[in-house]
Amino acid sequence: MKPRLLFVGHLPPPLHGVSLANQRLLDAGPIHDAFEVRVLPVQGAQSIKEIANPSRLPIGATRRGIKLLAKLTAAVGKADLVYYTPGLFGLSVLRDAVLMKVCEARGVPYCLHLHSGGIGLNWEGQPDGALIQKAHRHMLNQAAMILLLHEQFYPEFNSYLQPETPWCAVGNGVPGSTLQPPIEESGPFRLAFIGNIQPIKGFMYGLQVLAGLPHAELDVVGGFSSEAYQHEIHDQIARLGLTKRVHFHGSQPPETAWDPLEACQVLLFPSHVREGLPLVWLEAMARGKAVVSFDVGCAKTVLGDIATESVVPRTDVTQMIETLKAWDENRSYLASLRLRAQEKAHREFSVTAWQSRVTKALLKALNERNRLSRET
Repeated sequence: MKPRLLFVGHLPPPLHGVSLANQRLLDAGPIHDAFEVRVLPVQGAQSIKEIANPSRLPIGATRRGIKLLAKLTAAVGKADLVYYTPGLFGLSVLRDAVLMKVCEARGVPYCLHLHSGGIGLNWEGQPDGALIQKAHRHMLNQAAMILLLHEQFYPEFNSYLQPETPWCAVGNGVPGSTLQPPIEESGPFRLAFIGNIQPIKGFMYGLQVLAGLPHAELDVVGGFSSEAYQHEIHDQIARLGLTKRVHFHGSQPPETAWDPLEACQVLLFPSHVREGLPLVWLEAMARGKAVVSFDVGCAKTVLGDIATESVVPRTDVTQMIETLKAWDENRSYLASLRLRAQEKAHREFSVTAWQSRVTKALLKALNERNRLSRET
């Protein structure tokens, strides 16, 4: 009989990198081949607006947290292992510490999949308070396994983890594309932005970059986190004279989200907060698009390996403009970067290989906990 896995994680809706990754993990065969899986989704449909204001505690989020606690309490006793993608900022840390306390109390081991490049700071870059730090340390060090996006992030968690706390790097993965980028290209220079449009993702910086590229166009797929921010963005577009060069395509389902961006050569990633291994980098690369990004997460390791100039200092709009100008002026070089990006995505970030790595890590964690239980 297969061991029982309680899969607790962010799932669409709303659509973002973590929820999409979790959905792909559940859609795959490896985890179901290894476990009998029961799913408890974390978020509700309004959570993107809450993510834009992570320091606030909306009534809806409180109610969902209480319901999730009740469901977890009822379900955890029927599980052999719990998989969880915790929140890493603000009040969600306290919620998750309580949830994992339930697992501890019932004697059920849990694995934490950390979709970030580190902890200890909030979205504004300020240090976490003592209570959140304590909750993080306890929750992480009681885990049967910590799953990281990349081995380079371990030092960022090192001050929170005890030496004996098990961990492994599992990366991320995306489906491959059979469409190769054109080698000869002379069409308009088009940039892509995909994701939820919210202040923490640096969309304002993206507009400043576009303003410095008079002949470029920007295609945007994603919804706004609030009406107020939508008005703020459109006012800025008007002030910068970009109305005819920014094209909004709205929110799209995962299956067709990249269709409006097919003609774009470059993904623009102006996020300036702590990132990990953003799924949109890999999605763009797999589709034969170059990526230009601020120096966040493992940008230098993943993107810098393709072209060092694709990673610029955080919030350095001028340098990002210079990189994109050079690419626009040398289309044959840009074409080679796009092909190199696609090859790297297929070689290193296959979704099937990623699904297998995560599943093997979960099995290893469960087997080790079972061994320790037998010895005691």
